[in-house]
Amino acid sequence: MKQGSLQIKIGAVDAAYKRALKKGAKASVVQRIMAREAGVYTSDRKLKKLIAGRLGWVDSATRMKRHISAIEKFGKSVFADRIKHVVLMGMGGSSLCPELFKLVHGKHPRLKSFNVIDSTDPAAIRSLTRKIEPKRTLFIVASKSGGTVETRSQEAYFIGVLKKLGVKNIGRHFAVITDSGSALQEFARKHKYRKVFVNPSDIGGRYSALSLFGLVPGFFAGVDIRAFIDDAVAMQKLLVEREGEANPALAIGALLYAATKEGRDKLTFIASKKTAPLVPWIEQLVAESTGKKKKGVIPIDNEPVGKAAQYTKDRMFVFLRMTGEKAPDYKKLKAALGAKQFPIVEISLGSAAELGRQFLLWEAITAVVGWYLGINPFDEPNVTESKNNTKAILAAFERSGKFPQQVPHSSWGKLSLVGYD
Repeated sequence: MKQGSLQIKIGAVDAAYKRALKKGAKASVVQRIMAREAGVYTSDRKLKKLIAGRLGWVDSATRMKRHISAIEKFGKSVFADRIKHVVLMGMGGSSLCPELFKLVHGKHPRLKSFNVIDSTDPAAIRSLTRKIEPKRTLFIVASKSGGTVETRSQEAYFIGVLKKLGVKNIGRHFAVITDSGSALQEFARKHKYRKVFVNPSDIGGRYSALSLFGLVPGFFAGVDIRAFIDDAVAMQKLLVEREGEANPALAIGALLYAATKEGRDKLTFIASKKTAPLVPWIEQLVAESTGKKKKGVIPIDNEPVGKAAQYTKDRMFVFLRMTGEKAPDYKKLKAALGAKQFPIVEISLGSAAELGRQFLLWEAITAVVGWYLGINPFDEPNVTESKNNTKAILAAFERSGKFPQQVPHSSWGKLSLVGYD
């Protein structure tokens, strides 16, 4: 098997990078994070407890090894019942990793299709319903909180579809992935769902790729989950043992921080066709984790590739490709960007199995950047705020039968922008 590689070119932020690298190495920040030391982020007792409850991702790969046989056994029982389609329902961190698996691997050879639905758009839902055979479909409901409105709405819709088709044992067509004690767990057990996968509650949604939220749908997407987890475990060992610039999470984390402090906060990804599906997952992880308190790294995905002269000094670059892939190598562009002193990270994956190490590496990089920025990279204040606002609006609708009326902030013909306070 071909091996992947990593190269870093510091560029114009050399001095700031060296200072950051020295600071991170002196603090043993990667090793302390990997040891679940929440105190590396804060001395505040309450905040430290909250962060400690979100560090389960650091050794998730090791813990997940004992779940692999159960996932494979579950998969075999599904196939034995002549299930030919699997639909994963989820939002954000619960859907981005499965969507990546679908794009990279496709589906398990014993399935006709594996699909991910993260939309409540009626047209998208109807289109998916036409593509599958509901009576021969397993629906996986993935929600950490167990209360994600969009996901539970999708679940309710497909329950209705099966009822209309006269399916009696509807629970046999559903499995869930959720945290212990959630409303979804209770609902699934009450209605005798085929399987309830209870994920460790100390793993946040966007850090959950190397947990049951990634592995269960990954199996049905055709991922070799044993090789996938073994690859992540190898990265886990490397992050714990390597020090200084030899530790990729520290080196890249220090570079991202140094570049951001120097005004180069636009993390621009240029990925080959085979590695492009990884970028949206990284984008959400980095943006949602670091974008707080008027700070943060801004990932840029799927932008048309330009010439070096077209990029301004607010950029840093990550080039991703698969070893041996027939794709543009951008040698001239990288040389020109290097001549202009842009910070550049080049990552080459040896095979699709190396997604395991990339997941853990970028989770660690993000955690390190959060430490440098002095923020909590594991909470989601704006996400929580948005969910609470949505629930309040829906509750008001249930009471009155109509949504609050407000004067539009702006209008363009028949299109209006309305914001609810």
